[in-house]
Amino acid sequence: MGVDVEFLEFDPDAPGEVLSAMADLAGGAGWVTLDPAIDDRFPAPEQNLFGKIVSGRGPAVPRATWVPADVERRRPEPMSIGILHGTGADAMGHLAEKDITLPDRWRVVADHSKRGLVVWVPIDIPLDQVLAWTLIASRALTRIPLTGRWRAAVHRR
Repeated sequence: MGVDVEFLEFDPDAPGEVLSAMADLAGGAGWVTLDPAIDDRFPAPEQNLFGKIVSGRGPAVPRATWVPADVERRRPEPMSIGILHGTGADAMGHLAEKDITLPDRWRVVADHSKRGLVVWVPIDIPLDQVLAWTLIASRALTRIPLTGRWRAAVHRR
């Protein structure tokens, strides 16, 4: 079974196309990865293979992944957000320093310097709130200047 990928460029103030794609994926029909556009005047630092192996940090440019809840499975999976980032350990601490908190009932299931932040989200939370928090948190977990635009890769099973 193959996976089709559709790329969508969007502005956080007009996420309609991405939200529509997320709604289409309900029930586990795929996932979405979100990458910010970076300012070309400030390219992300490159890291060689050795640096990737021994570094205790993730990528300088954050990559977020949204996975819908899959309640049809033998063991239901909650909706989840993952953010790979380069800020090191304690992403939630970094977010708190910027007055970004986890909404009520959301749960951190991993907060690792190299593997990133993983959050479970209750299935009754509106997708626009999930996307907005994900973009705000991702932006806050980078030191690279961003343009404000994003690219969504919509993976459909």
